[in-house]
Amino acid sequence: MNIEYRFLNIITEQFAIIEHVYREGIVSNIKATIGYNVSDNAPAIKTAIKLEIFQEEKIFLICEIACIFGIKDNSWVTIYDNTAKQIKLPKKFAGQLATLTMDTARGILHAKTEGLPVHTAVILPLTSFKHIVKEDVIIDL
Repeated sequence: MNIEYRFLNIITEQFAIIEHVYREGIVSNIKATIGYNVSDNAPAIKTAIKLEIFQEEKIFLICEIACIFGIKDNSWVTIYDNTAKQIKLPKKFAGQLATLTMDTARGILHAKTEGLPVHTAVILPLTSFKHIVKEDVIIDL
C-alpha cells in the first residue's frame, strides 16, 4: 500500500537543558519514546518523539518534537476505518514517519545545542525504525 503524504508542520513541544547536571567526559544515554495520533487538521497524522538524554540516571536534556504529516484524501480512505473509528498505519509507513521525525529531532538538537558544552553528548546515532515498529499502528479516534 502506497500512502501519499507530505510534511505540514514541525513543532517543538518541549526543550530543556539542565546544565548543572551535565558533566563532560561521562557517558550519556538516550531514552526515546514515540507516539502517533491524528492531528487536529486531519487528514493528518502527528508523530511525536520525546528524547531524554541522561548521565548516571540524571536527565540533562529533554527534547520533545512532533511532525505533522498531511495525508492525501485518496490515501486517507485506505487507512481510515469509519466503522471501527480507527486509523491503521501499516508498520512500514509508521516506521517511515518515525524515522523522519527522529531525523527532524536530530536537526533540532544540533541547532539548539551548537556551541554548547552538551553538543557532542547529544549527537544522535542514525536510526531506522523499520525494524523497531514491529506491527501496524492503530489509532483509536
